[in-house]
Amino acid sequence: MQILIFLIMNIIVPPSTSLQIDFGKEKDGQDWRIVDDGVMGGLSKGYLDFTENTVTFKGSVSLENNGGFTSFRSPYQSFDLSAYEKIIIRLKAEGQQLAFTMSTDRRWYLPYFKKQIEVKNNEWEVIELPLNEFKAYRVGQNLGYPLDKENAAKVIRMGFITDSKKASS
Repeated sequence: MQILIFLIMNIIVPPSTSLQIDFGKEKDGQDWRIVDDGVMGGLSKGYLDFTENTVTFKGSVSLENNGGFTSFRSPYQSFDLSAYEKIIIRLKAEGQQLAFTMSTDRRWYLPYFKKQIEVKNNEWEVIELPLNEFKAYRVGQNLGYPLDKENAAKVIRMGFITDSKKASS
């Protein structure tokens, strides 16, 4: 079983300016949703549980029917991140490898940007993800070019994904 607990996510330029998403009951992250590989025939399942100050994202990843991911994503909206330098996430994780993704288009087959998150098993930690380290991907294939200011200005969705193609239960 994969378990992730998120407390606060900040997108930061200088310390005085930030966009903050605070997960928990009746907070900013309530409108984030699960997107599983079932949209393409897979059998993976993700679940959310909101506590007072956190959200727990858990589930199972199945490789059946060409599956292999579950994700936790923001709703579509405009996130102009062109002035920002990094994303800071406080989390505790157990199980699967994670990545943080940013989409610039609603069409799933067009490039999106992704950065792997290196986590320690079951320990609270603060992770910094420099925006210039995000790479473009298309349907899981690394295209090699980085997130630039132009694409950072067009981000319409952000999220977390288990994309290591390893089954879990």
